[in-house]
Amino acid sequence: MVRPQAMLIKNIMGRRLPSPTAMTRAMLMVSIMKRAMATRPSQKLPPSPAPKLVMTKMKD
Repeated sequence: MVRPQAMLIKNIMGRRLPSPTAMTRAMLMVSIMKRAMATRPSQKLPPSPAPKLVMTKMKD
């Protein structure tokens, strides 16, 4: 499944934007990355106590 956010990123990254919008692009990327991290934790990230707490709560 192709997410609309991914399409949006492709469109934004594909264009040569002036520098003021570079910050907006970065903010967009960060927000999407945060959402992705919230939905599925990445193996590359160092293990934090928060996801473990959530997992234990869900198991109980």
